[in-house]
Amino acid sequence: MKKILFLLLSVLFVSCHHNDKTLYKGVVVDKHYVDPSAGYKSYQEEQYQIYMREDVTQRVIKVNTNVPTYYNLEKGDRVAFNLSNVDMYDLGNTQDPQKNLYGK
Repeated sequence: MKKILFLLLSVLFVSCHHNDKTLYKGVVVDKHYVDPSAGYKSYQEEQYQIYMREDVTQRVIKVNTNVPTYYNLEKGDRVAFNLSNVDMYDLGNTQDPQKNLYGK
């Protein structure tokens, strides 16, 4: 029983850990709009993306935003986004869904 409880708690810790959010701050360097596409098994919703140079690592990272944020930001504006490790991985900013941009 203790072994099963330990295993369950371990799984919960790991699954919660990779969804931890990290605050990333930086400067907008570019904006990109992805048109929606339609077709058999290729439908994609429109995406509004901000590219920002992150302060600590100086890497340019991609962030999906909503419409008001996209249109209110200009190149050179300071921004901050709270992103999970999974979000960073899905956007191609990291190589491991369990680690943030800083390797933690």
